[in-house]
Amino acid sequence: MPRSISRLYAPALGLVINDADPDSVAVGEYYVAARHLQPAQVLRVTLPIKNALSRDEFERLRAIIEVRFGPRIQALALAWTAPFAVECNSISGALALGFDAALCQNSCNRSRQSAYFNSSSSRPLTDHAMRPSMLLAAGSVAAAKAMIDRGVASDGTLSRTDRAPVSVMLLDTD
Repeated sequence: MPRSISRLYAPALGLVINDADPDSVAVGEYYVAARHLQPAQVLRVTLPIKNALSRDEFERLRAIIEVRFGPRIQALALAWTAPFAVECNSISGALALGFDAALCQNSCNRSRQSAYFNSSSSRPLTDHAMRPSMLLAAGSVAAAKAMIDRGVASDGTLSRTDRAPVSVMLLDTD
């Protein structure tokens, strides 16, 4: 595989906070401060605190995200632990790849392939019509803050010249 030198930077990241969830608010505000996000990068919504959204609830959320962030925000961080699904899809997968009703027929099937895989693009929404999404999920606010702190501490460590090179192997077995 070719070495990818492109990456997403903080100005291309949007954060979604669920105002109905006090833990989401605490983690989200901590993330904003740790990552120095600007107000235009933060969306506050009110979602039910339950494991899964219905497809209609998800489509409303996705529309709000599109209107708020438009094409400038290329990736999302979601500051909550629930909802983590949209019917039978993960919420992060549904936001990135779109809701996949076929997964509901057989949840062991593979999800849609990501056009972003092995891409050197730093603009996945612009170049591949997908907005990668991640959950800032942890068992507690303290654990989420510790995870955020580890992420901040790791910034730039792969490009440091005082570190030994790293070899990675990708294996596919049965």
